[in-house]
Amino acid sequence: MLHEKAPLRARIRAQRRDRRARWDALPAREADELRRREQRGLVRSWLQACHALGVGCPHLPALFVPTTTEPDVSAIVTESGHCFLPVVVNRQGRALDEPAWGCIDFPDASTSAWSSLTTDRLAAVLDQPSARWPAQPHLSDAPYAELPDSVDIVLLAGLAADLSGTRLGQGGGWYDRALSRWNTDHAERSPQESALPVRRRAPLVIALFDEEVWDTGTLPVDPHDVAVDAIVTPTRMVMLTR
Repeated sequence: MLHEKAPLRARIRAQRRDRRARWDALPAREADELRRREQRGLVRSWLQACHALGVGCPHLPALFVPTTTEPDVSAIVTESGHCFLPVVVNRQGRALDEPAWGCIDFPDASTSAWSSLTTDRLAAVLDQPSARWPAQPHLSDAPYAELPDSVDIVLLAGLAADLSGTRLGQGGGWYDRALSRWNTDHAERSPQESALPVRRRAPLVIALFDEEVWDTGTLPVDPHDVAVDAIVTPTRMVMLTR
């Protein structure tokens, strides 16, 4: 399926770069208002997904820091209070061999109001060890190899998803590896996995732009692909049946 996914990824990445370029060409005040509107819409859709999935107000979500071309979920991160974020490089800026997670705290977050839409607080607790990778939490300690069982919902990055729950990622397989045990039923576990404890599966939500939501069964899928339970965009939330 890799040959089918590559041109899709290239096309969506180009669309995202074009979107960013159009916004950068706008007057600063107009561009800022569009970004704030995007942030507010994603927060609204995220809260709708949390309630629809039975999580309510998340106590410990796993989120991600958006790049400049991804849906701007930074307000979701800063207002989470406490969350886990992907860690992809070490302190020297070298890519890690396996997925890892770091945690951050925002003690002044107001999860009921979700009022702060600035990225200033986010920048204060993140590192950018390499320009090639997204920002990640300060690594004062070794990162977590796996998410703890107490994580109640996961927000994923990606390039597209269809209405059957198939997710198109960036192509590196990071989430597929990081969340494989969250997505494995008892009957599907390999002999090696059977020796490991089975963890409660947290719902998986993907953040996308509206045009990146595809019809049922229209995205190519591989056996290792991690499916999602809901989609959030700046204008809507979509619950998926799998």
